[in-house]
Amino acid sequence: MSNLSKVVKGIELGDFLFEPAIMDKTLRQMAAGSLEIEAGTQAADFDAIVLDNTVPNNFHATSVAEVQNIHYLTQEIAQNFQVEITLQQIKDWHKVLMRGLIDNAGEFFTKQRVLPNVDTQLTHLDDIVEELESWVKTYAYIQSLSDIAQAHYHFETIHPFSDGNGRIGRLIVLAQCCKLALSHQPLTTATRHCIIFC
Repeated sequence: MSNLSKVVKGIELGDFLFEPAIMDKTLRQMAAGSLEIEAGTQAADFDAIVLDNTVPNNFHATSVAEVQNIHYLTQEIAQNFQVEITLQQIKDWHKVLMRGLIDNAGEFFTKQRVLPNVDTQLTHLDDIVEELESWVKTYAYIQSLSDIAQAHYHFETIHPFSDGNGRIGRLIVLAQCCKLALSHQPLTTATRHCIIFC
């Protein structure tokens, strides 16, 4: 075995992932991927705005705000993932995520929501607060990736906001994955993959 192989073999993935340069790139990719799902923003355009402070051709101000907001919030959550995920915290994250994009950022939607081409029944408007409070209690102490997946699905069926539910849901997954990784030392292979690809 070469000396390099011995050195690499001895590095814990958790330490490697929390190296600032690696973490920054990983978080940028996560934020870009989450936004690409919602808005079709390409990684190259995302990086141009975040890294080079330039606006790609044909980009509207709202598209730039989407990029800046999700990049900022992804970094913030990764640095402060130990914060308790409460009803107010979710609203605060949504307010930052949707700042300058919608008038009701950080506020629960007050009109009936419908997901196109999906049979999933969303939480009734009158029950959003109660259902989210229950969600917070149910998933306060996640123990596995299965718990995170169930929490994410449940959150998406509550669908509390007029826009940005998927992005907020994925940011919650990021916070939960980071918490899970630190509470289960050494990291399991499944948790490593979740942190890298969530």
